[in-house]
Amino acid sequence: MRPGEHTPPLLGFILLYPLLAVLAAALWTRQTRTFGFWLAVFCLALLAFSETVFVDDVYGGQYNRFNTTLKWWPWIWALGLTVVASHNLARGGRVRRVLTIAALAVPAWFAVDLAVQFVRVPKPHMGLLTGDGWIRVNRIERAMLEFLKRQPQGIVLQRLEAGSFTASPGLVMLAGQTAFLGWPEHEKLWRGYRADVVQREDEVKRFYRGEMENAAEWLTENAIDHVLWLKGEAALPAGTFDRIQARIGSRYYWHEFHRAGELRVGMWSRRSP
Repeated sequence: MRPGEHTPPLLGFILLYPLLAVLAAALWTRQTRTFGFWLAVFCLALLAFSETVFVDDVYGGQYNRFNTTLKWWPWIWALGLTVVASHNLARGGRVRRVLTIAALAVPAWFAVDLAVQFVRVPKPHMGLLTGDGWIRVNRIERAMLEFLKRQPQGIVLQRLEAGSFTASPGLVMLAGQTAFLGWPEHEKLWRGYRADVVQREDEVKRFYRGEMENAAEWLTENAIDHVLWLKGEAALPAGTFDRIQARIGSRYYWHEFHRAGELRVGMWSRRSP
């Protein structure tokens, strides 16, 4: 790796000094055959390993080790601040204990942030562990969610507003169905930018723009059982719904859950053979 790809010493120390203090306290002993001593050595070796070995993914330059440190450092932190620190407190002398307690006090302050978050942030779905509270607040999408839950498990198509970090296809997944396409940018990243993922993303976009002439055949070839049309589709050009309906109506029938003027919300479902 080039020098600019390594952790800057000062920033690395600012980020890691509680862990380094715990490891230093474990090494502050003449008894080098103890479990805590060698575990501290192991943690330091892991830190050194994370500076020299990295996952060769799509990132480069100063971000070359982004995913490596993002995944490795938390585990090294956990090992040092739980096991090594516990050994320091249980088996160490006064200096080791004081240094360990001081080091642990720094990340422990994060509990204050968690408490503030817990007290101040509204919790409209508190106690609802299914994760679909944000859908159920909308009576129309709640009805669609319940409808899909009662259907045999299959493949459902939902339009994606962007390549990642969108609510789609949450409704499909929380209904226990299989989404035809997840977040395209993540799908491409973690599947090595496979050509079929890029092609699938393009096909979904063409379908929802009403540009796919063989839309019905494409749906059946991909074993898609339901096609969602939500309120977000109102932003598509006028007449898009009618074009899609004309092309797939022979094989898919329309369930209307809501209509207000030109605004339609519902889904198409595949007709029985």
